[in-house]
Amino acid sequence: EILGNDIEKSKVKKIQTVLNRYVIKPDETVFITDTLGDINEASVCGVRSIAVTWGYHPRETLEKGIPYKIINNPSEIIEVIGSIR
Repeated sequence: EILGNDIEKSKVKKIQTVLNRYVIKPDETVFITDTLGDINEASVCGVRSIAVTWGYHPRETLEKGIPYKIINNPSEIIEVIGSIR
């Protein structure tokens, strides 16, 4: 699902929209992101986040949001998603 600023500015509202649209629970969802703000907003919604180090914020900044996992390479995404229980 891709929801830009043209749909809604608040990522909390966008995450909630996706959860409602697909009738899924926050613990059945993962948000992949490269910013601390996204990690925090996903957390407000009860959604785990996977932070990626090749984007906007460096690892040190991402760590402040306490994401589910921080990864350094796109090849790690599938393995990390598969490890979520």
